[in-house]
Amino acid sequence: MRIPALAPTLWFWVIALGVSPAAQADVVEATFRIQATQFEDSALMPPMAPTSDSIDALVSLTFNSAIFEQENLALNAISGLEIDANDGATNSYDLTNAGFNFRRFAADNKIRITVGGLQSTVAFMGGLSNDFRVGFELSLTDFSLLEVNDNFVFVTPADPFYTAQNTIITILDMTVFPDSDEDTLIDSQDNCVEAANTDQRDTDADGIGNRCDADFNQDCVVNFLDLGVMRAQFFTTGDLDTDLDGDGNVNFTDLGILRSLFFAPPGPSGVANVCALRALAPPNARAK
Repeated sequence: MRIPALAPTLWFWVIALGVSPAAQADVVEATFRIQATQFEDSALMPPMAPTSDSIDALVSLTFNSAIFEQENLALNAISGLEIDANDGATNSYDLTNAGFNFRRFAADNKIRITVGGLQSTVAFMGGLSNDFRVGFELSLTDFSLLEVNDNFVFVTPADPFYTAQNTIITILDMTVFPDSDEDTLIDSQDNCVEAANTDQRDTDADGIGNRCDADFNQDCVVNFLDLGVMRAQFFTTGDLDTDLDGDGNVNFTDLGILRSLFFAPPGPSGVANVCALRALAPPNARAK
């Protein structure tokens, strides 16, 4: 299909307008140790054997800091947690039957995390058979532990509530990874660090995702040569390098992305890519 014959001056002004940068978020990987002792049932009596009289578990959570803006429920891996209930069953918890939720308290600059089993589908950790919960609060400033606000509780068919009189939460590891474009991929694993592209589409396989790669001739700068390539493919369809947004069409949306990258290198990409490798090469090797 023949594209409209836009004058060179018009093409320049189409690509000359700017766009707003992406917001900053973080992916947080955390490992907590939960120790609970001195369990008593709802009648304030020690639990009947063979119910557990102590818990020592590791809980691993991975979450995006943007989740702190709202209450949310998410599945995450929970390892090392087994509860021997008084009906003789041993309950193990992992990704399939346990999770956590957040509640943010902006005025106090803190978040409350509740971890528990997911047997209750009507209300999260609502106290149904063979379920558990424990809650604690973290500082939003440095993710340090503030307090345990909900002692470890587990429930069984025979007597629903067994509460630990002593619960200790220990942070074993808290690692924060930047996710600048909030696409759930940390920057070091994202081929477009500043433009959300969960699919990581990279049609020219240069290590830079299409969403931030308008360098079609791979000279590591976006300029009028690349504009000419897009112009030649304008209003065409297919899985093309010039289809920057991945909708199957080369159109003004893609031209808008190109203009935001004009006179700049493609990317940035957090993974190995052609331009990063070229920048590391000796000057004489780059010229070849």
